[in-house]
Amino acid sequence: MLQEVIEDVASRGNCVIVGRGAPYILRNHSDAFHVFIYAPRDEKIRRIKTLGKTEKEAAQLVAEVDAERASFIRHYFGAEWPCRALYNAMINSKFGDEYVIEMILQHVDALEKLHSPQPARV
Repeated sequence: MLQEVIEDVASRGNCVIVGRGAPYILRNHSDAFHVFIYAPRDEKIRRIKTLGKTEKEAAQLVAEVDAERASFIRHYFGAEWPCRALYNAMINSKFGDEYVIEMILQHVDALEKLHSPQPARV
């Protein structure tokens, strides 16, 4: 069902799909642009601590969430997480949301230029 939903949404045109194995499901879609957004472990812990968790609680939550993500991908796709070969870009989010957005837009812009017809040289 997950595969059907993701493929249906992707077939409708431009969209953003966060997680749920989309790069694995859409791996053969040449028009899909896959970004893996990550943060170093210390940064993840720092962010969780701002929500009122202790250092120990934050570290445990980071470990659990990463283990759950890896387990989900292994169970449903028989692959390791993250499978770097499936991504067009991997971006470190420790520099903030605006940085991540700008990097994605720059990557997409560069690809569009690469694939757009170039004027003939005379």
